[in-house]
Amino acid sequence: MKRTSPEKGVPLGSRVLTVAVTGGIASGKSLVCRMFEKRGARVVDADEVGRRVVEGRPEVLSRLVQTFGRGILGRDGSLDRRELAKIVFADRGSLERLNTIVHPLLIEEIRRRVAELEREGFEGVIVADAALIYEWNLVEMFDAIVVVSSGQEVRVKRIRDRDSLEADEALARVRSQFPQEHKIARADFHIANDGSLAELEAKADGVWKELSALLRAKRGGNG
Repeated sequence: MKRTSPEKGVPLGSRVLTVAVTGGIASGKSLVCRMFEKRGARVVDADEVGRRVVEGRPEVLSRLVQTFGRGILGRDGSLDRRELAKIVFADRGSLERLNTIVHPLLIEEIRRRVAELEREGFEGVIVADAALIYEWNLVEMFDAIVVVSSGQEVRVKRIRDRDSLEADEALARVRSQFPQEHKIARADFHIANDGSLAELEAKADGVWKELSALLRAKRGGNG
């Protein structure tokens, strides 16, 4: 677990602490988010937001079909995410085109959901579960960044087991993102997820305590 000093100029007096939990694909970041949620955090899931952006906006699906072809559609006309993934993870140019279409809307929706929680009067830690915080240049949106990491071989195996992919497909997904070491170097907290579930839980608990302390400091030491 690593802690550096955030230099984001966070104003005192706010009742929420915004935290991004990020890391490479299959690192275990979503599992850490669930552990934080058990401790009282509200979680905004970027994957779920992305699905809603596509499913809820016909113009987005239309642009995807125009860009990648009708082969990305299932029999019912909805997006076949697996087919789209095969295309974009095999070619960096295709991945960049996907990002151009979807990510501005996804980022807008994440910001909206965080702001909505604040307007509703939530007081506590708001966590964004998002793999691409650094790739999207969203660091300044958050009070603190938590990076979860795992070894490459472990991540490839997890992806293959989860998504029934060949090794080269899984490795392409790992390599499509910024290297873990770059993310770790810029993180406020680092959780290495290479041990048991109990070890991960203990590390997550330690970070949660520090996040809670940051929230108290942000509130001016009150509560």
